[in-house]
Amino acid sequence: MKTLKINEKGIHEARAAIVDGNAFDPVRWSQLSVDKQKVLLDRLMRVRDGLLAKNSAEDAKHLNYLLQGEGGLKQPLIWLAIFGFIFAATLLSLIR
Repeated sequence: MKTLKINEKGIHEARAAIVDGNAFDPVRWSQLSVDKQKVLLDRLMRVRDGLLAKNSAEDAKHLNYLLQGEGGLKQPLIWLAIFGFIFAATLLSLIR
């Protein structure tokens, strides 16, 4: 899959267009040839797919951070969970 390189100016222009929400001109779009529309739509879909893939990779990284070795919190988190279950069981037994 071919990756797209976006320069800094392009990122700022795209961000401004998204924030404004009125950068898409349907009249101008309809004046483009069908081939040009397909090319632009293909590029847009590749950018969208790339952003979604990047976002899902970042989400997975954040979700697994606590249980991965790089976080260093695996063992203390397990001990905290065990202590929490013991504490909850003790409180429930005292309520009876």
